[in-house]
Amino acid sequence: MSRFKAVVAHAPLVCAVSLGCGVDGDGARGRPPASATLTTAYCCDSQAFSPAMDVDAKFLVFLPLMSGVQLDEQEGILAERWDVTDDHRTFTFHLRPGLTWHDGAPVSAHDVAFTIELLRHPDVLMVSPAGVLPAVVMDDSTVVIRHAEPTDPVQFWSWYVIWPKHLLEDLDPAALYDWAFWRAPVGNGPYRFVRHMPGVMTELQADEDFRLWRPRIPRVVLKFSQSAGLTELLAGAVDVVEIRPEQALRLEGDDRFRVYHSYHGYMATALHWRNDHPLFEDPRVRRALTMAVDRHWVIRALNLPEATPVFDGVYTHRQVLAGHLPPALPFDTGAAAALLEEVGWKDADGDGVLDRAGMPFRFTALVAGADLQGAGLLVQDQFRRVGIHMMLEVQEPNVTRDRVRLGAFDAYLGGFGNAPGGLHFALGDESRIRYRNAAVAALVREARTEPDPDRRDRLYGCISHHLHDDPPALWLFPQVGMRAAHRRVRGLRSPDRVAEILSLRHLWLEDDTAAVTDPEAGSTS
Repeated sequence: MSRFKAVVAHAPLVCAVSLGCGVDGDGARGRPPASATLTTAYCCDSQAFSPAMDVDAKFLVFLPLMSGVQLDEQEGILAERWDVTDDHRTFTFHLRPGLTWHDGAPVSAHDVAFTIELLRHPDVLMVSPAGVLPAVVMDDSTVVIRHAEPTDPVQFWSWYVIWPKHLLEDLDPAALYDWAFWRAPVGNGPYRFVRHMPGVMTELQADEDFRLWRPRIPRVVLKFSQSAGLTELLAGAVDVVEIRPEQALRLEGDDRFRVYHSYHGYMATALHWRNDHPLFEDPRVRRALTMAVDRHWVIRALNLPEATPVFDGVYTHRQVLAGHLPPALPFDTGAAAALLEEVGWKDADGDGVLDRAGMPFRFTALVAGADLQGAGLLVQDQFRRVGIHMMLEVQEPNVTRDRVRLGAFDAYLGGFGNAPGGLHFALGDESRIRYRNAAVAALVREARTEPDPDRRDRLYGCISHHLHDDPPALWLFPQVGMRAAHRRVRGLRSPDRVAEILSLRHLWLEDDTAAVTDPEAGSTS
């Protein structure tokens, strides 16, 4: 067996915060002043901690077994260490001693086994019962989790949090998503639940007895005003809000605020070709279409961060955090025209549109939602300059998804998902864009069950090497997330510490009149 030792002192973002319950709004501990409160514009109201939404607010209440992938780190949270069998299917987790739920009950291996059984329950099915087998409790602090296929435990168990068996075991799993427990949760982390005001906010307070680290922000408020979040930020009603790229323009020149950006670890925005379509079946055409678009210009026109990378291929979460994305084909309209002419596409009749054997180079691209229409119009303009006529058909994302599944499309603009578990839908044997490359499909199958992150990175590099010559899509940019925060919120940084909930352990609040010092680094920022 191989053994991984947890290092709590440097636990990364995914487990940055957890909260518990049982402290009244005016309880014995007292309420910290407003200046010691982080208020964030958030969604979900009474479902903020529920698996019905499964958003990152759950990490304000419950702890996972281990942290998420932050470059090459593997670190435990509830688990002090874990043993892995050589086939990477069986994991023995040894829990930290002395951890308790906020009602005083001990956190134990029985909570872990109960949570896994609940996730596998036929009325819940948050994980596949065929993929994750029933957990086995060895003793109060040791639990064995078995998978049907080789698994990277950090990829899997850093997202699922553990729930208290003693409070939930008698509840009906069929009603899990509606349990009252989610509206006043009992947690086991550094914060405690205080109160919930429906439609207004949820208040959380730091637990002075938490043992793993000391929260530096005494009070957190989730304010349910996400749709009006930027207005609330400008008015001083919230400290942090998720924004769209175009909204960042409203903050330019206002030194009260800072804008941060991150890249989605496994999702990019791309124009996908139906690879068996007569227009796109030749890989030379698909290469030409990529080289015909100035993607840096598209990024600037959409007001995305100037540092947003251009690339061609797939990448892992670790690679995007490290900035190791596959190289891009160049923007070169001359080379694009030469490739198209090589395949037989010329403007024979002088109407500005390329044609071949009397067929014009015209097609329709489905656009998955109005938010992507701007990107579609920019690409449309770039294609027009080289004699290609692309029409746009904007549809709801679910309609686009159904059309793609049925093969009723020429091309579509939407998310390119390249997580190991779903890459086969684009590039593998089940490709919904009709991509056929035997070498790529074999690599995708291998990457899907590869538990070693270093080897998985290398497999993704091999896949991208093939895609450079045989691209299935025109990648435009990684999906970008943006946050705007008041300057008193310190510790956020682009691109790896942007989501304030996941980063809360690393954040602190500064008085505007005080010197700005990072307590972690001991330096003025």
